[in-house]
Amino acid sequence: MTLLNYPVPELDVTFQEVGRVLQLTLSPDIYPEFRSALEQQRELLQEAQQKLATRALGRENWVTEQFKRSLLSCVDPLPTSTALPVVLLPSKEKKCTQLGRAAALLWAAAKLYSEPGLLEGDVPMEHTQQSEVFAASRIPGTSQDQIKVYPDSLHALITCVGGVFPVDILWRPSTGGPVSARPFIDIYNQLAEVMDQPCAGKQNDPSAICSLSALERKTWAAIREEILGQGGEAAASLGLMESAVLTLCLEDCNAPSELADILNAVRLGGGGDNPCLRYYDKVVNLVVFKDCTAGMMFEHSAVDGMVAGLVTECVYNLSETADLNLVHTEPEKVNGGQRGLYDAWINFSLQLSLRQTLGESAASHMLVTPTHMRHYKHGRCDPTYSLTMHSRKLIGALTSCVGPDNTIQYTTDILRLFHVAFLEHKKLIRNTKSGQGVGPHLAALRQSLPSDNPLKKFLDPFGCPSVYLTGTDLMEGVECGVGNVYAQDQLAVTYLGKRNKVRIVLNGKGSFALTLDKLRENLMRK
Repeated sequence: MTLLNYPVPELDVTFQEVGRVLQLTLSPDIYPEFRSALEQQRELLQEAQQKLATRALGRENWVTEQFKRSLLSCVDPLPTSTALPVVLLPSKEKKCTQLGRAAALLWAAAKLYSEPGLLEGDVPMEHTQQSEVFAASRIPGTSQDQIKVYPDSLHALITCVGGVFPVDILWRPSTGGPVSARPFIDIYNQLAEVMDQPCAGKQNDPSAICSLSALERKTWAAIREEILGQGGEAAASLGLMESAVLTLCLEDCNAPSELADILNAVRLGGGGDNPCLRYYDKVVNLVVFKDCTAGMMFEHSAVDGMVAGLVTECVYNLSETADLNLVHTEPEKVNGGQRGLYDAWINFSLQLSLRQTLGESAASHMLVTPTHMRHYKHGRCDPTYSLTMHSRKLIGALTSCVGPDNTIQYTTDILRLFHVAFLEHKKLIRNTKSGQGVGPHLAALRQSLPSDNPLKKFLDPFGCPSVYLTGTDLMEGVECGVGNVYAQDQLAVTYLGKRNKVRIVLNGKGSFALTLDKLRENLMRK
């Protein structure tokens, strides 16, 4: 099966979907204003559509190019903008130590990098992101950053209180040939030497260089140019850092007790008096605390959340075989009908909880679900606007039959409404996967309109939807993850399904930050 170039959606199809969503979120007296503005701007939109089609001609995936360009142009510090933290499950090894777990995770990452087929499923998908996961860095620029890949890299970068050290995790048996993971014991011994180093003095303080990558991007770009211009040891060290396969941060403290705090510690560091050991420019970072709690952090401009989750799960599963030398078995696959049902259940539960938390005002919030479109070349995720007329009817029916003890009295009518809403939800997801997602198309059209165009105010909410829902149905190697909140007033909900439970993480800014506790209580009742 040959993967296709990503298409340019038809103008009428896109605005049919826009009209559907706005009819649900706008008040009845405002919606006709949108229809009128749309008709007035029809000619201008057709011109923008033609320019987009011309620009996309012969390009493999204009959507991903647009998405990456936008993220790489963001000047905000990476820790608070594009860093994606994930917490791994505890190791099953009873005698686990920080050194043992760190070495196992390094070995697992090296094995995955040298054998990318371990991540591939049985359905043909593009693998562009895998080529920018390992041995890649986000290089700061004055106007736009770039993702730079170092195909000849063989070392990982270790950051700890002793300083910053390179450790070889790969070797190339023949000149110009493929790389292989070094033996686990070899990586273990190198790491043991690093951990034996005394605390670094001010001259070798690891936080000095690591903290630079946490600055605003233009500031860091200017400092980096100064370092490179001066040459010498500092420039050589920077080159060694940027060219590493990945970074491993060895924390000199235990992980926090609460999962939300662990996520923040993975992203921001141990806190307190501990130095900053995160090197945010690296696309992949491993973090291991003294108590063996482990996490990973990804740079979102290079990899989307779904691929980050898959990489994390694969690294975890491989690491669990390092000490025991077990044969790696494929994780259990989930039936595709179950996946859609799981997604819909989470979606409807969130809609109901928002209704119970915010009341009638919940109807004005736009809900978006990122949906992978990796059946196309360089495909990442497109937004699916998953609020529907049938889901609205289902939520209304559920709200009316909640008992005094907050239990829901299910009826035949409710089950029928759920079935109809599920089919509509499934159709929207399928449309996005088949290249009919409207988000990137709208973004391109919106950016082509003058700032005073009357249609812009109706299209702008699609760029920063109020509620962002992302997650996966079954991922056993990952304990927890969190989604980015880009807007000043936005709710991001991340879910992670297990065999007998679901983990849901709420992340909010603005007005949503004030309602997180109440929303959590309502979600827990579902």
